[in-house]
Amino acid sequence: MSTVQKPCLLVLVGALASACATPGAPREPSQFKAWPSKPPGCAFDFFEADVEPSEPSRPYDVLGTLAFEGNQWMGQEGRKEALRETACKAGADVVLVSRPFERGFGKQIIRSYDVRFAVYTDVPPPPEVQAEREAAREKPPPRRSPDTVVIPAPSWEQDVEGTAVIKKQ
Repeated sequence: MSTVQKPCLLVLVGALASACATPGAPREPSQFKAWPSKPPGCAFDFFEADVEPSEPSRPYDVLGTLAFEGNQWMGQEGRKEALRETACKAGADVVLVSRPFERGFGKQIIRSYDVRFAVYTDVPPPPEVQAEREAAREKPPPRRSPDTVVIPAPSWEQDVEGTAVIKKQ
């Protein structure tokens, strides 16, 4: 190996190693349910599939999921810190990390995780979410199209309705 190739190889390996310890995808609003963010550095519960307990004992609702990659030197605290910003922006009470899928890259092991960001459902949601839910409940159901005909259920099938679209001629 020439003296020019060695520095290039070191730069390439360094760039790849640093890229492996970052979240796999940025948070997109369309991937997460609408929920108010928490302040930076917020507290949240953290569970991993390989560590007991692996799930919270409280009921929860998943806001969104992300792919996350790390290496064999990134421990549980490192993963928690790497996911903190996304958890706070998502407004998550709890972060759940799957078992890793491992693959080799030279002498390095890349670990891929599926991460779920969730909120506990045994506490009332923030006021903004409650107001949004109440507004959605107050909306009248959408009007039926004039082309829709409701056909009553036959007597032998109680509480069944069918619909058919008939084009006006």
